[in-house]
Amino acid sequence: MEENKPSEDVSLKNNPINFAERRIIKISRKKFKWTVIVVVVLFIGLFLFLVAISSLSSARSKSSSSYDSAVMSPSSSSYGDSGGETQNINSDYYRYREQNPSISDTREFLKTSYSSNIQTRDVSEVVTDVKNIVKGADGRIDSIISGEKYGRVSFVVAKSKFDAFRDEIESITHKKLYTENISSENLLSEKQGIEEQTSNVVESLDGLISEKNSLLVAHNKTVSDINKELAKIQSELTKVRANISVEENVEILASLRSQETLYIKQYAVSKQKITDE
Repeated sequence: MEENKPSEDVSLKNNPINFAERRIIKISRKKFKWTVIVVVVLFIGLFLFLVAISSLSSARSKSSSSYDSAVMSPSSSSYGDSGGETQNINSDYYRYREQNPSISDTREFLKTSYSSNIQTRDVSEVVTDVKNIVKGADGRIDSIISGEKYGRVSFVVAKSKFDAFRDEIESITHKKLYTENISSENLLSEKQGIEEQTSNVVESLDGLISEKNSLLVAHNKTVSDINKELAKIQSELTKVRANISVEENVEILASLRSQETLYIKQYAVSKQKITDE
């Protein structure tokens, strides 16, 4: 008896199918959705990281630029930025900046800002010279920086001596090694604002003085009236006490004692009025 063997498909034998080439990978919708979400989150994180780096680089660049413009490049081996009539402007300077002065007011209150650059091989000597020139012009030194390659002096000098000061600074070195920048601005709007403020304060002060005088007159009258009242009470109290000392009638004496007590209370009330006034 022969065993029943499964029949073999001749077509499969003769033409085998390459399943590896036709393999299909199926991904569920849930896995696909989470994959997309993860990819999007990664892209957003990368974008924010790049933006943060860009902002940090920009901030550092601005900070470096600001510092260089303030103290000059050390490689220039020069004396830098010699202050002006004033370098630090008070916040009150901008209080009246938006006001437009009247064209009929032709006064000038010029504020001059001055800076100069001197190239030299001996920075410390030039810094000392500039300091002495400022002192000679009755000026004020605000700050001094003196190094091997560069120096800086910030100062203030009087307007009346500014031109002479400039000439002395320029004579320190050759013209080709000296540059300067000067700018002026009329502070008429600030002056007008201060004048208006002063006028308002004076007007307010006059009103307060007038009010003070009126209060003083009323106060003096009140004190005078209370003092008269005290004198009257004291006089009546003296009379009552004199009568008490000689009176023998019991009923009359009791009445006088009552009057004495009343006058004493009235006197205390009037004294309190003086204190309150």
